[in-house]
Amino acid sequence: MGRRVNFTVTEKNIFIDLMNKPNYISVIECKKTDSKSLESKSTAWKELCAEFNSASSYCFRSVEQLQLLWKNYKARTKKRAAVIRRERAKTGGGLPPTVEKDPNLDKVEAMIPSQVQPLANLFDDDSALDINTAVTHNETEDYTLTVVEITDDSGQFCLSTLVCIRYALTVHWCKFKLQIYSLSGTIIHFEH
Repeated sequence: MGRRVNFTVTEKNIFIDLMNKPNYISVIECKKTDSKSLESKSTAWKELCAEFNSASSYCFRSVEQLQLLWKNYKARTKKRAAVIRRERAKTGGGLPPTVEKDPNLDKVEAMIPSQVQPLANLFDDDSALDINTAVTHNETEDYTLTVVEITDDSGQFCLSTLVCIRYALTVHWCKFKLQIYSLSGTIIHFEH
């Protein structure tokens, strides 16, 4: 048997648009492997194939061909995301990484974000490097520290204040004294 015909750009666009439909992506990408789920996946692939072949007039494509196309798209999307993360972690500046420009890869990434993006973890060194996993809600305010240092006319250190919103504390170092206040102003700790 000879080599199969490559997918055209139009066929790839049709496939990605069809795959993006909730009734296909939710079933095909379901991680369950019980007999009912596997049967649902098989049915979804057959329906997708029939819809694809009715929309595309180029040539007939089998379920296996479409599955291989999907597998390749997912692999390329994951590889591109890994290259971007790896390049972002490098030091020394330089040019930004050159990544594959394919709008279909962007669509695939949006369809399978849990497979492409790393797990969010505030305590991981790399979490701040990845914009998609960095903390995006008001938790960042919980970790905000503000340091204020005051010197006298001669330039000598007089007072340093550290405000930690997470624990609702204000810490003052004044010459040889340490005072810890709650944000409401109540003294919690005082020592000379």
